[in-house]
Amino acid sequence: MQLEELVTSLEPSKRLKKRGVEQDGFFLWCEVNLKGGKKVKVCSRDLLLYYDKVRIAYVILCRAFTFTEVSKKLPIHISIPSHPDKSYYLTMTPHVSERFDIFYYTVDNKHLFKQTEAMKDTDAGAEMLIYLIDQGIVKVY
Repeated sequence: MQLEELVTSLEPSKRLKKRGVEQDGFFLWCEVNLKGGKKVKVCSRDLLLYYDKVRIAYVILCRAFTFTEVSKKLPIHISIPSHPDKSYYLTMTPHVSERFDIFYYTVDNKHLFKQTEAMKDTDAGAEMLIYLIDQGIVKVY
């Protein structure tokens, strides 16, 4: 499995950066000057140390988040001012279409607040985090 399959895709990663989500992680999206030309890829901090040592030029674009890193930023429970009588709980599940769903449901499963889905669990988590930041539910420090 390629490292790019285990972390957030480039576009959601850029959107998280734009919203101020902390960028100090072990995996980073980088533009690397390789012999065949420039290539955008996920690099570990260790690989970047190697690139520095052998003088391969690169530019860090943004952090690439693992599923664990993204999911730790998602609140398990949320309450919304427009629905003060309802509490929503985080649910994550693989979908039959091989996509990954993340949503906030009431405990009785009757009321859905928000649902995201993506082929990668990391991207579904990133999309949910972006939405919650945009709604002011999750604060970025």
